[in-house]
Amino acid sequence: MAGTAWQVQLGTCGLRAGGKLFTSGVPDDAPGMEKYRDLPMFAVHYDQSANRVLMSVQGHFTPDDVQRLSDAVTAAVAQAKQHGDDFDVLVESPAFPVQAQDVAALLAGIMERGMPLTTGRAAVVVGSHLSLMQARRTLLHPRLQAFLSPVEAQAWLAGSNPDMPMPLGT
Repeated sequence: MAGTAWQVQLGTCGLRAGGKLFTSGVPDDAPGMEKYRDLPMFAVHYDQSANRVLMSVQGHFTPDDVQRLSDAVTAAVAQAKQHGDDFDVLVESPAFPVQAQDVAALLAGIMERGMPLTTGRAAVVVGSHLSLMQARRTLLHPRLQAFLSPVEAQAWLAGSNPDMPMPLGT
């Protein structure tokens, strides 16, 4: 439906060790991590008012999880394209640990198939320097940037220069 948010959610995730849930190598009882407990593995929807596809991901993905995410992204992008080709994408992944190489390659494939479908930008917010390095190594596109700060990501998406270089010092 035009004008409504489309959303997909799939299960919950996390790596349990010694009875504690770990995301990005941080135990879930660490300060600030309680907000990630029992969240879906991913959520994807198109926000028409912001003209933005919004995604959140967390946990360790399998290739099957990546396929389900890809299907959800395809549906959200189809809805966004009903309103034009200039939508942005914001991926929030503060509780998304570094992924296995095969999974990282499949995730990069979603980006490779998706970026030609928009003239807008894509920002990926990660939760650690290690995740930032993986994102910058695998998600290569001139209109895509990875950030540690959601504030910096939002500011970059709101900017006017899609060829802005990778942010320094993050």
